[in-house]
Amino acid sequence: MRRSGVAFHLPLLTGLLTLAAYAWLALHNGEAGYLADDALYLLMADIHSPWRDATGALYEHVIAYSHLPPLYPLLLGLFGAGADHLRVAQMANVAFMAGAWSLYYLWLRSMTVSRGHAGLLALFCAWTPVTVLYTVDLWSEGLYVALVLLALLVGQRLHRRSSIVAFVGLGTLLACVVLTRSIGIALLPAVLLGIHRVRPLAVVPTLAGAALTLVLFRLIDMGASAPGYADIMLGQYARDPLAALASQLSTWVAALPDAALYDLFQLRKAAPWQLAIIAPLGLAAVIGAGIELRRRTPLAIYTLGYLAIAALWPFPDLTDRFLYPLMPGVVYFAWRGAVSVDPSRRTGLVTALLLIGLAAPAWWASAERALTPLPLPALDTFRTTRYWLDTTRGGDPLQSIQRLAAHRRAASGIATHVPAGECVYAMDVHLVLLYGRRPAFLPPPVPRMQRGAPFACRYFLLTANAMRNLPAMYPLAYLRASAKALALTRVTDSADPAGNDVVALLMKVN
Repeated sequence: MRRSGVAFHLPLLTGLLTLAAYAWLALHNGEAGYLADDALYLLMADIHSPWRDATGALYEHVIAYSHLPPLYPLLLGLFGAGADHLRVAQMANVAFMAGAWSLYYLWLRSMTVSRGHAGLLALFCAWTPVTVLYTVDLWSEGLYVALVLLALLVGQRLHRRSSIVAFVGLGTLLACVVLTRSIGIALLPAVLLGIHRVRPLAVVPTLAGAALTLVLFRLIDMGASAPGYADIMLGQYARDPLAALASQLSTWVAALPDAALYDLFQLRKAAPWQLAIIAPLGLAAVIGAGIELRRRTPLAIYTLGYLAIAALWPFPDLTDRFLYPLMPGVVYFAWRGAVSVDPSRRTGLVTALLLIGLAAPAWWASAERALTPLPLPALDTFRTTRYWLDTTRGGDPLQSIQRLAAHRRAASGIATHVPAGECVYAMDVHLVLLYGRRPAFLPPPVPRMQRGAPFACRYFLLTANAMRNLPAMYPLAYLRASAKALALTRVTDSADPAGNDVVALLMKVN
């Protein structure tokens, strides 16, 4: 009796400790907006929130141009989060991520994984260093993983005698997955095939629940003027589909190993001894995936569909982000493949411990950073951001953080010089939206700049970063004769006579 009590309470205690640790990490991060999506999520949360009135040119701009799926910012808004309520958003994100790995443990148990092995696999996923980064950042990965696992769990528990209402509810849950991240459409056929095997006619109410939910959410969706994901995909493959496809797939396949190593173990480059461990784990994952695919389980079909969509998505630089939500399935496949070769409990345990051991060095380095205040007290709000925690990032982290803080100051200063309702051209569109609180667009392309004014916006925020294949301080060369400088932002207050510490310049077209 005592052993069963410990076995019951240990996962609960571990989950609560993980939640508390996540909260501590998130609350020591005072920064947001550098990743584009997080800035838009906070502003969209303002719009969806019943607790505040988000009106004016800025929010009209967000409504017109934000193409992000609505569920994550809607939930943030309902919880009271928003552009001026960062802490609430962080706590909601912490709850989503902690909930995801609690559901993972329950899902593993439903897949006949023993308590001990399920606990170790869930702990690995919950504390692999990249999970920590997604926990302190305001991205929708935690909510997405939680909804996927919940849908898989619910789908497994429905049987021939389940009510029609239950299947409609499952359809609503599947729609919520898609409304969190569009790539979640890969889960729909996977779960429907599983339902069809159990109760073929139940596919109809499941689809009805999903369709009704998607239609209802169209009433609060945004992005009327923004190109959607379908438009982006069509634009990539419209001119020469075969050449574009060949280029995309070759780039994606080349990026895949590095993305997987980073997501699982935060490795930018694996040492020979690490590769010697990773190789058999990878083989076990392939074997496990093959076993599940042969059984046509929803997880295997979903993984296959998800990878197909990710391979076609025309942003290979973001391969690591697209792969991250597959981590629970990949880890399970590795365990399943290992125990299929040797069904003894020892094999599954060794697999879990090897996964944890590979991630341990990066985790330890991140933990040391989290407990170390930054050398400059004014920058300690960055202590648990990815820019300080991720020790594998290249360059001097303190210098990088100083520049990020300067970019934020430049965006915040816009409100002093740009009247409400006026728009700004800027490379850092997301920072201008969140901190400058002004509508923002990317600067006009070179041909448009060569033709000169009039422009839709009279204000330009030029940045010292070379971005989007454009030079630093673009389009300064075209503005010298027609615009005046309003504000210059440097990395620090002590000006460099050579001007090497300039970060941004705000200009107004005459």
